[in-house]
Amino acid sequence: MMRKLATIFRYRNYLRYYLAKSGNDAIEKKLNLELNAYPHNHTYRLFRKQLLPSFQLYDRLRRVTIQYPAKPESLLDIGCCRGFFILQAARQFKFSHGLGIDVHAPFIQTACKVQQHLEIQNCKFKVASLKGVSVNLDRYGGPFQTVLLLGTYHYLFWGSRLSDDAYLSHRNIFQQLSKLCSDRLIFSARLEVERLPRLLKTKALTWGSKIIYTTDHFIKRAQEFFSVHQAGCLGKYPLFVMTKKK
Repeated sequence: MMRKLATIFRYRNYLRYYLAKSGNDAIEKKLNLELNAYPHNHTYRLFRKQLLPSFQLYDRLRRVTIQYPAKPESLLDIGCCRGFFILQAARQFKFSHGLGIDVHAPFIQTACKVQQHLEIQNCKFKVASLKGVSVNLDRYGGPFQTVLLLGTYHYLFWGSRLSDDAYLSHRNIFQQLSKLCSDRLIFSARLEVERLPRLLKTKALTWGSKIIYTTDHFIKRAQEFFSVHQAGCLGKYPLFVMTKKK
């Protein structure tokens, strides 16, 4: 409880600082309409070319950022949504390059508009899949020192309304992630069938025991390629930091 209150206090000060600088122009007002949409844990706004996350996103940012390397050099966000983590990191760390990918074109279009408005040069956004990047590393600027995979893994595994790709294999996914990542993977997702979104849960149940989808099985497969450490939780789900094995 005390930790949550401390986070709220920090966020309130963060909010006051940027609201004091507010006074949105017409471009930001239009962009903010696009940014105020689902998913709610990834909403942020623009104030005089500053990124202002919702409290939920601010809390996620705080928990994720402390897991970055001491000197971030490059960053890939798989399932980047509207690009907040990449945009924030590109400004904060001045790394050589960042890439946000998503299979949903409207998300990428919005991220690109925000990037252009903020005049951030050291990152880019592409409509692309995990497989598409892993087999074309040079084209996308990989491998990346740090890879983010937050709230997306269960869609990679089971598929989604936005993509027909369904890997149905922890090992297959981690083989590709290991190609993309040179140092660490920061990860959070739903790793138990009963915690999946309704449509994915229905799909998983139709497979029955043919496909194992549990946290323990996930960790075993991840450990073939990464050293796995749990660093608390991100919302309701575990947050893992995985260091690539040499």
